[in-house]
Amino acid sequence: MPEGDLLELYNRLYPKIKSSRNVFFEDLEALAYPASLEEAKAAVQIKGEFFVHPYRAIIPCKTESTDASGLLVCSLIYIISFAAFLAYLVSPFGWLK
Repeated sequence: MPEGDLLELYNRLYPKIKSSRNVFFEDLEALAYPASLEEAKAAVQIKGEFFVHPYRAIIPCKTESTDASGLLVCSLIYIISFAAFLAYLVSPFGWLK
C-alpha cells in the first residue's frame, strides 16, 4: 500500500482511535476494513502519535488531560493535613504545650 493510501487510512482511523484510551488489534482490524491489519498498524504509526504494543493493543503516546481536579484534590488534602498537624502541635497533647 503506498504511503498516500496509508495517510488516507490514518485520517479515517484517527477519530475512532483517538476517542478511546486504547484499541485492540481485533477492533482495529474491524475499523480498518477492507484494509489488512498490517496496513492498519502501519497507518496508525505513520505520524508517531500511537504506539503499537506487542501484546495486541494500540496505545496513544501522549495522553491529554484537561482536567486538573486530581491536582486540586491532592493540594486540598495536603493543606488540610498540614492544618490538622499544626492544630495537634498547639493542642494540650502536642509538642508545643
